[in-house]
Amino acid sequence: MTPQLPDLTNMPELPLVLSLLIVFFLLLGSLFIFIGALGLACFRNFYDRLHMPALGTTIGATAVLFSTSLYISYIEGHIIGRDILIIFFLALAAPINGMMLARAAAMRDLTQNWHDPSDNMFHQLVTDETDKQIEQEDNKNAANQGAKTAPTQAHTGKAAKSTRHRSKNNDKSLV
Repeated sequence: MTPQLPDLTNMPELPLVLSLLIVFFLLLGSLFIFIGALGLACFRNFYDRLHMPALGTTIGATAVLFSTSLYISYIEGHIIGRDILIIFFLALAAPINGMMLARAAAMRDLTQNWHDPSDNMFHQLVTDETDKQIEQEDNKNAANQGAKTAPTQAHTGKAAKSTRHRSKNNDKSLV
């Protein structure tokens, strides 16, 4: 049993304005998807690599889906709700997906003391300054508590210090 192709001889001709609009959205979507793929290939850092494909997915795929929605709606003679829902859920899900990936990577960076060798000098300066500030705060807290309550746990590495610093800030915000 061979599948039968639809009869395309009775297809209505598209108006020029609608054809140009469909082509515009197809080209716009293709351009954003291409830029997203180029950004994925060119950027060095994970967070930069995450940003560009998220834009390509959200804007690019939405534009391509919108153009197909215009075409199908014209052919069918009414607005197709399924296509509108796909656009809505894609535009809603893609940024949330990117945010969850970024959060997972940030937690990996904090808990495993993971260091990306492609980090730039600015990031290293910021983290070094943050470590110095945490050490100064720890020294002040130790001096305020006195010698009778010496720390029982030795924290080593940036991850332990930043986790301890964040827990202090969270305790203050709860009060």
